[in-house]
Amino acid sequence: MSTTTFELQDVERVRDYLLHSFSDPSATEEFSTYVRVALPRFLVTMEHLPQESGRVLEIGSTPFFLTLLMKRFRPYQLELSNFFGTDVMDSSVIHEAFIDNPAYGEQHHLSYRQFNIERQVFPYETGSLDGVVFCEVLEHLTADPMAALAEMHRVLKTGGWLLVTTPNAAWYENIAQLWRCHNSYGPYSAHGPYGRHNREYTVPELHAMLDSMGFAVERLDARDLQPGRKLDRVSWVFKHLKPARFHEEGLFCLARKTRPLNFTRLPWLYSLGYKMPPPEHLRQQLSDSSPHTN
Repeated sequence: MSTTTFELQDVERVRDYLLHSFSDPSATEEFSTYVRVALPRFLVTMEHLPQESGRVLEIGSTPFFLTLLMKRFRPYQLELSNFFGTDVMDSSVIHEAFIDNPAYGEQHHLSYRQFNIERQVFPYETGSLDGVVFCEVLEHLTADPMAALAEMHRVLKTGGWLLVTTPNAAWYENIAQLWRCHNSYGPYSAHGPYGRHNREYTVPELHAMLDSMGFAVERLDARDLQPGRKLDRVSWVFKHLKPARFHEEGLFCLARKTRPLNFTRLPWLYSLGYKMPPPEHLRQQLSDSSPHTN
């Protein structure tokens, strides 16, 4: 139980709290840099998270910074999951992480499962979850993002919510980089293909993906995550060419499961020759579904 209280509006206190909350002390320098860069995104994410109680799955929990903020500021019963780059994993195994934060009088024993969200059945019963937090993971997927969204739809109750956050492919700074003949793609990662951004999305694309799978989008924002940053002339021009709501850095989307699943691989997202079979647990459903499903 924490002995220190603070509010999310106290940005410096939130930053200090996270800087004392490392799950891996050997990665202190890396985590410190990450907190300083990612804090604006964490705060916008918290702004979009519903204040509803219930059982909530967080996908991609490590290094648990958003986890800790949700434990402090939301009435959720959290289920945590991770994936560290092998093809499939035993999702029945419970893994443990420990966070000791004496500066704030906290100790956390966190339990999580590991599984590949593109290729495996989520280890949760159908309609058993009230919410899913899917933050900064979509852009790392390599093969079948619609299969992952289909499983999120399955495990959610009708009316359950899904929060997706992901970088904006149409960020004005990406456009400016291309105009300069610089590449907007990130470098290859030491952590393998899942360590880099493999596919980023725009506002209309993210909306179309969720809508096609039976979700109703309640809120979809593109937000500035570096407010006050000084822009050079090229970036300033592109920032003001079109409405900022389409071209700021990060996408934040809150949607709800309102319709039955219609598993669809959207033609603009998959190549004509895409041959990966549907996930095994969806095949019976696909055999009875519409001709738009492939």
